[in-house]
Amino acid sequence: MNDLMLDLETVATSANAAIISIGAVWFDVQEGVLGEAFYQAVDLSDVIKHGFDVDGSTLSWWMKQSEAARQVFDDPGMVGIEAALKQFANFVKTTNEPTRVWGKGPAFDNAILANAYRRMGLDKPWIYYDDRCVRTMQDVGKYFGIEPPQFSDSGGVPHNALDDARYQAECICYIFSRLPERPVSQR
Repeated sequence: MNDLMLDLETVATSANAAIISIGAVWFDVQEGVLGEAFYQAVDLSDVIKHGFDVDGSTLSWWMKQSEAARQVFDDPGMVGIEAALKQFANFVKTTNEPTRVWGKGPAFDNAILANAYRRMGLDKPWIYYDDRCVRTMQDVGKYFGIEPPQFSDSGGVPHNALDDARYQAECICYIFSRLPERPVSQR
């Protein structure tokens, strides 16, 4: 598998947003199956110490989310941002294949995580031209009349980075499987 769905939870929306969790799952877009997953909560005080942005309106938004989603702030397994980035890089490197990294929005997940690697002086574990956008594929699906299942059907917790990543990967697989002509090769 060389498609990787990424989802971040943050406390701002800028490229320098403070990351509070990273979720990711490998998936095979042509076979429509999900593979190994990654989840890591990040210590907000550590991220702030490193100068990442916190936005009051985003914090206010978090206070309105479910108790299950807000548990990320009290996750006993949280680590500092540097450790989380290194763990994610090791997870990405589990494949020798070129990796397409999908995120929901060209200026959000992938861009924020790329900025975090740069800010922390670490190598980002994918190449810029392998960035992919969930929202673009959702729009392509709508063009062909393809509406993926609703998140509520997934059984996950909204705004849990891993549950969101799994759902988004399932949506991409669903859309690909219903396109009029399936691609022969991805590369």
